[in-house]
Amino acid sequence: MAPDAVDSCLPLAATRTCAERLPPLLAYFDRVVFTRFSNNPRGADPNDLLELGQELSGKTAQVISDPKEAWQTVLAAAGPDDLLAVVGSFYLVGELGLENSLK
Repeated sequence: MAPDAVDSCLPLAATRTCAERLPPLLAYFDRVVFTRFSNNPRGADPNDLLELGQELSGKTAQVISDPKEAWQTVLAAAGPDDLLAVVGSFYLVGELGLENSLK
C-alpha cells in the first residue's frame, strides 16, 4: 500500500554539493521541513536550503531551525498512512534519539 504522503525532516552538511543533492531528495517528498544539526558545525543554514530547494523544485517547504521541534512538526502534520523520513544525516537520527526505531 502506498503512503498518502511522504514527509521529511531534512538537514544537510554545508558543502558545494547541496545543489546536486537536493533535487533527487525533494523529488520523493510531498512536505519538507528544513532544519539544522544542533551539534554539528558543518550543517548548512536551513534558510539557504529552503531557498535552494524552492529554486530547484518549486515545492512548498518550511524552516524550523530546532531539529526536535522540526521533527515534532513533521509528526503532528502526518496522517495515519503517511511515510515519514529523516534524511540527509545519521547525526540527526542520533540527535533526535531515533536510533532505536531503526531496528
